[in-house]
Amino acid sequence: MIRQLIREMLLQEEVFGKLAFVYTGSHSQPWDVETESGIIPGFIPMIVNDDLQPGKGKGGLYGKGLYTVYDLPGTQTETGFYGKYIYKLAINLYGYLCFDMPVAAKVYGSPISVVEQAKLVGLDDELVAKIKLIMEDPGVVGKRTAVGAQAVSLLVRGIVKGLVFTGDHDGRVAVVFDASTVTPVAYRTVRSKNWKRVTKDVRQQTIGRTSAEWRPERYEENTLEKLRRAKSAVERFRRLGVTPNPEDLVINGDLDLSGGNVQGSLIPKGTGITQLPDGLHVKGKLILDPETTELPRGLRVDGYFGGYWSKIRVIPDDVQLGGGVAFPSTLLKLPENMTVTSFMMDENPNITEWPPGFFVTRGDVNLYKSHIKRLPDGFTVANDLYLADSALEELPQGLRVGGNLDIRGTDLKLRDDIEVGGFIRMKVNFWGDIPDKFRSGRKIL
Repeated sequence: MIRQLIREMLLQEEVFGKLAFVYTGSHSQPWDVETESGIIPGFIPMIVNDDLQPGKGKGGLYGKGLYTVYDLPGTQTETGFYGKYIYKLAINLYGYLCFDMPVAAKVYGSPISVVEQAKLVGLDDELVAKIKLIMEDPGVVGKRTAVGAQAVSLLVRGIVKGLVFTGDHDGRVAVVFDASTVTPVAYRTVRSKNWKRVTKDVRQQTIGRTSAEWRPERYEENTLEKLRRAKSAVERFRRLGVTPNPEDLVINGDLDLSGGNVQGSLIPKGTGITQLPDGLHVKGKLILDPETTELPRGLRVDGYFGGYWSKIRVIPDDVQLGGGVAFPSTLLKLPENMTVTSFMMDENPNITEWPPGFFVTRGDVNLYKSHIKRLPDGFTVANDLYLADSALEELPQGLRVGGNLDIRGTDLKLRDDIEVGGFIRMKVNFWGDIPDKFRSGRKIL
């Protein structure tokens, strides 16, 4: 079936049953290029040699993978937004969640719902139930299918072969989570309208992969699924009366429980996951669901801790936060003896003191509208310090700011013993109050 279709006219635009022709844009040239410093691998050889790993080190809106369109005209792919080269690929859509019902009908034989597709491809009952809630949400029903696909992608990336949906900018989209399952068919540049066929001997090296088993681990661990397994492990060990294995509680990547933003609102919609297991270790960033009210004992987060929209009130003494932090307005007390890389806190009337032993090493310190009245002498910020509209009564002695200092909306006065590497944003009532060291060089904005 696949060989027969690939022999047909290359410019057909259609989904043929389980098979589809899709297009992707890239800056990578089609074939290897030899330079003085070595060989620059081409896009097609990377597919043939199973070396293509799109999104490595970062994820797209729907997860890491190869982003393709299956209706090229008028898309950003056709205009060169994603690169000067356009590649035509063959993929087998069976195992994808198809949010567009006409495509689902061709792939699965009838226009079955995304929920029914999830059951068909073997997702467990808990995931199916969550997908059902998302697809029945008023914010999803009647909208472009990309809305539902984005929300569901948080649950299924790394579990299904890919996603098919209609987006706002690129029309009909297929996200391929494992690029080893595609077959290169043809290529051209954005300026040229003439497709160059990939030779038969090259196609034959990849042609069986369109229906082969895929390998989700190549791109992105599904951290929500990992969390579910971790919580299950905790419950299992608790029933047995023993301590969980530490490796069962490790999330190797980011864990984003925010669920993305709701249109017209700054507050994310959440995922409904508000309780985390004791001893959880997140090696990337952790973004909390906005309805989260407490943190687990022994939590460790190596990357950014995003609790800004949450409702947590206490940070347990044994919690370890090693990256940047964003704390909510509900927090009753800042932790003592903790070192982080950056600091941000929502307006919080509960916190009026900077805790002893709390250090920020590299990034910004954002105390906008903070109720903190004093900062310790010798307070040092590597980057920017935001104190606008804060309740701070005076700048600390020996303050050191590597970037900009913002004290707009306050009565704070500059001191001779402070150092500011960048600009100072403030309202000046009388220039005589400004130390000489800050008057020259357009230091004050």
